Amino acid sequence: MNSPNSEFWNKKKVLITGHTGFKGSWLKVWLEDLGADLLGLSFNESKNNFNRPYASNNIMNIDSDLNSNSWQKTVTDFRPEIVFHLAAQSLVLEGYKNPIETFKTNVGGTINLLSLISELDSVKTSLIVTTDKVYLDRDNHAYKREDSLIGGTDPYSASKSAVELIVSSLLKAKNSPLSTVRSGNVIGGGDWSYNRLIPEIVNHWHKSETLELRSPNGVRPWLHVLEPIRGYLLFAEYLHRGGLVIPAMNFAPSFSNHVPVNQIAQKAFSYLPSRSGFKIMNSSDYSFVETEVLKLDSDLANKTINWRQLWNWEMTLEKTLDWYTNYLQGADPLELIKSDLSSYLHDLAHEKTS
Repeated sequence: MNSPNSEFWNKKKVLITGHTGFKGSWLKVWLEDLGADLLGLSFNESKNNFNRPYASNNIMNIDSDLNSNSWQKTVTDFRPEIVFHLAAQSLVLEGYKNPIETFKTNVGGTINLLSLISELDSVKTSLIVTTDKVYLDRDNHAYKREDSLIGGTDPYSASKSAVELIVSSLLKAKNSPLSTVRSGNVIGGGDWSYNRLIPEIVNHWHKSETLELRSPNGVRPWLHVLEPIRGYLLFAEYLHRGGLVIPAMNFAPSFSNHVPVNQIAQKAFSYLPSRSGFKIMNSSDYSFVETEVLKLDSDLANKTINWRQLWNWEMTLEKTLDWYTNYLQGADPLELIKSDLSSYLHDLAHEKTS
């Protein structure tokens, strides 16, 4: 399996939108480790901005909404070569509660960004992060490939499906150097988003409360956050070096690592230290509609950039829960990210030589 090339990334001028969010924070730390010259653009009024306590001094920060124009001069002056667009409203339930704002953020913000970077001659490669939920679920839960039909039905998924169509049309209209990337259900330390499985498990464990699973039989493609980030970095390298333009790429675990929610929950319950009052049970009342089975095929990533999952779902869950328990005991979150990155790179190097 390939690992990002430090010689390629050293001193590369990289723009990350959403760099204070969950995946953006891990991407930022890895790019810092690779020596990239970074500019981050995020709207820091998010209640779930877990990155504030350990903001880095090694990155220029812009605190701005993508739907404004206040950030554009700074980005233009920075002259980024590579753009990773992660800024988004990323929660299915929030999409149901605030659908118009979800579309404004995910579609309007993306259009505003693309409008600028398409005019910057410095930009050679852009990756637009969407989701595995953009696929239309009409084929008996078959594994979704990059050429499967697009058509998310809930507001969040629909907003990301719209982004997919926008990027695809720009590729045809302007031959712009951009692609979308779609990953499975990503877990890892530092995600505090409401109503996501792992944060909810950790919060209920920490408070010694009962957690009700809203979709216990839902099958998902579970990945540690470092897995798709490695994919994003490798794909950006490939495109920047003049590889064949690929409109979209999936990053997903092996077929055996597509497992149901209740299997993840049971493993977490047995792994976390025992706490009186902490229980996990299935909910009897759930009003929001979600895809029951979501399966993703990443054969294209394997063949094109030699990417595949490194940590299986058990290792992924254990690493994630260790991050949270150590954090709740007072460990520095940035050091926990760096430690997991170091462990991941060690295992990746060992896999390459084994």
